[in-house]
Amino acid sequence: MTPATSPKPPPLYTPSEMNEADRLTIAAGTPGYELMKRAGAEAARIILPRFPDRGPVHILCGPGNNGGDGFVIARHFQDAGRRTHVHCLCVPDQLSGDAALALRDWEGGIEPFGEAQASDAALIIDCLFGAGLSRPISGEAAAWVAFANAADCPVIAIDLPSGIDGRTGKVLGAAITADLSITFHARKAGHLLYPGRAHCGEVVVADIGLASDTADRIGIQTWENTPALWRDAFPQLTTDGHKFDRGHALVLSGGEFSTGASRLTAGAALRIGAGLVSLGGDEAALRIHAAHVTAIMLKPAATPEALGGLLKDPRINTIAAGPGFGIRTERRALLDIALNSDRRLVLDADAISMFAGEPDALFDRLKAAGEWAVMTPHAGEFSRLFGDPSPEMSKTDMASDAA
Repeated sequence: MTPATSPKPPPLYTPSEMNEADRLTIAAGTPGYELMKRAGAEAARIILPRFPDRGPVHILCGPGNNGGDGFVIARHFQDAGRRTHVHCLCVPDQLSGDAALALRDWEGGIEPFGEAQASDAALIIDCLFGAGLSRPISGEAAAWVAFANAADCPVIAIDLPSGIDGRTGKVLGAAITADLSITFHARKAGHLLYPGRAHCGEVVVADIGLASDTADRIGIQTWENTPALWRDAFPQLTTDGHKFDRGHALVLSGGEFSTGASRLTAGAALRIGAGLVSLGGDEAALRIHAAHVTAIMLKPAATPEALGGLLKDPRINTIAAGPGFGIRTERRALLDIALNSDRRLVLDADAISMFAGEPDALFDRLKAAGEWAVMTPHAGEFSRLFGDPSPEMSKTDMASDAA
């Protein structure tokens, strides 16, 4: 049975895209303060049963809409009989728009916050800045972050831990380290990109009533890597199928003393559903592999001539090269055969580093090949091909620009 089409993968928003989603929703007739009340209510609904300790709850509010969410949350906590203390980084008169409306409806007063308040807290809720922060945290705000991080109680972040750039995941000066982050409508890139991801704790996405087609209307280009993103592109098992229907992957092995990485790669290809997987290398390396693998086949490919002969079989449709491969001259000759083979390619590690200083030699070959290639560089390998990125760039920007 062929499985049903997968649901769409979760989109990842930048802060500016999330602002546009809010704008579209407001333009369609939902007031901004209504969205804020929904966000605060949803956050309280999630937090209250998870943290039933009756001790003091301290809510840290910033000068913008994230702070407004905090005032709404405070009302729900107070209505639930919880001892609720609200602290605001700015003078209340400085608040405007929906945040000012939320403070008006709170009516519970604003208190100072410091080490003493943090030490008696049973729960701290971070509503300082959220995902929209654009400059490093400093001064009093940085002190509040330090007090919250040092407190001996759970810390909940609303939207994104304050101090984390919602677009890049980078720390801006100082950042809250949360046990739970509650965001609205969809995750932001900063929830998944390190170091932001390490500051978020568990991430829960709350529905506040934005339209289901919002991502399409905005033109979101970044998606969370879940099976929904790629499952439909995978060849499926069928009762009348053949192993070659699901492809034959060839992984180029390193030398005798560098076989482990290519063997792991071959095992991964088999694990994700390739119909056949072969390791190609010299005789000494293949003997090492033979002691470790069963379902993976071993193919002599010690020279360009041997590899070229192997690739006369058109059923080998994908080549993975680089892990443990080495960068010696004879290795480059083997890689040239793969690059000229009109196969789909996965290039990693040494297959990338081999072109340090001459990236166009690789790019031109890939353009001429006509088939797609996937490259998986770590930061150092990326710089060898594309140069050092600007510090302001996110990893998603870097990957998109490089592609």
